[in-house]
Amino acid sequence: MKTLPCPPSVRRKMGEKGGDSLKTLTVAETAEKLKVSTSTVYAMTRKKQIPHFRIGQKIFFRDDALEKWITHLEVGTES
Repeated sequence: MKTLPCPPSVRRKMGEKGGDSLKTLTVAETAEKLKVSTSTVYAMTRKKQIPHFRIGQKIFFRDDALEKWITHLEVGTES
């Protein structure tokens, strides 16, 4: 898991006072976490089915956003 610096403007929007980084995952790390292939992760990003962001041509996933997304997908849970 890589940690990218979080710009102060983003931290202000997120309401973060402490910590200056976001835990991010690459496509390969996300595929491993979800136990699916990288092709599946790429397909899900194309269809906007999974929370992600791009920096240039690279695709990244915020670990906390993935956790919330997974929780939302769980059957029998209330959101």
